[in-house]
Amino acid sequence: MVTGLGDDQDEALENAKERALEQCESEDREEFVIVKQQILGPNDGARKAAEVNAQMEGATVNEDTELQAATQEGDGYKATWTIRCR
Repeated sequence: MVTGLGDDQDEALENAKERALEQCESEDREEFVIVKQQILGPNDGARKAAEVNAQMEGATVNEDTELQAATQEGDGYKATWTIRCR
């Protein structure tokens, strides 16, 4: 499990991606699959959070993968991923 923090969703996702890649590289792996994603933000309603959380689950990510989120400005975004290195 890895966590990324940021002022917006994009920054939180990028930080989570960096931590996940570091974790997988320590196991001689170059990519990972997002098994579960949770994003918490200061202004997200339950419906919006559910939509964003489902967006990346099942995705395979490597260092060249560009992550896109519906960016919203705010403080305290947190992206938590459960990953499986590949």
